[in-house]
Amino acid sequence: MTKTWSSGEEEDAKCQNCGSVYSVIIYRIPTRDNDTFNCTVCGHEMRSWNDTRIPEFTLKSAGKIPSE
Repeated sequence: MTKTWSSGEEEDAKCQNCGSVYSVIIYRIPTRDNDTFNCTVCGHEMRSWNDTRIPEFTLKSAGKIPSE
């Protein structure tokens, strides 16, 4: 595991597709990470990054998958 330099909480994130709510903690690491986070309920891409600040998402409340 990569050593973190620091961490801190960020405002909750809400999926624009299904309304699921996630708590977010940001970790700062010594190397860049290029990745994305997709909602675990509906699969919608919520965030992408290429940074040394890495978000960790934890589901707080699941939304509803929109009907097609």
